[in-house]
Amino acid sequence: VEGHIDERVEGQADQAYYGINLRRDQYGRDRFLQEQGQPDAFISPAKDLDHCDMRGCYLNIAGQLITILTSPEDLQSSCDVSDMVIIQRRAAGPRASYLCKAEIIDISTLSKTGAIDLYVSAQKIRRNYAVKPQVKRPWS
Repeated sequence: VEGHIDERVEGQADQAYYGINLRRDQYGRDRFLQEQGQPDAFISPAKDLDHCDMRGCYLNIAGQLITILTSPEDLQSSCDVSDMVIIQRRAAGPRASYLCKAEIIDISTLSKTGAIDLYVSAQKIRRNYAVKPQVKRPWS
């Protein structure tokens, strides 16, 4: 599973999109921005953010801490401080998922829901699912 970050801070005039695979996901990114009424949003690679390292990215968006990990090895330390953890490769595992106070989005989540658009505000993280989690997907 390859992931990308659609960072759009609600209530701010300047909209931004940070992506992991900007070239490969150009169609999806452009469609997402068009649907949001932000076709001219600032577009930048996520690696340009100063809070990214070899293990992942740590984003504080509107007071919500979202951690994007490349693999679940660093999950435990991220669970203690994050509101949401997104794991790009492999599933978190049942024990780690149970012990984590943060919401986890990983390959098992995406196999049930498809793509997820995240809208972050100071009060909450709103999700738009490609397929409702209750609907059985034939390829999951």
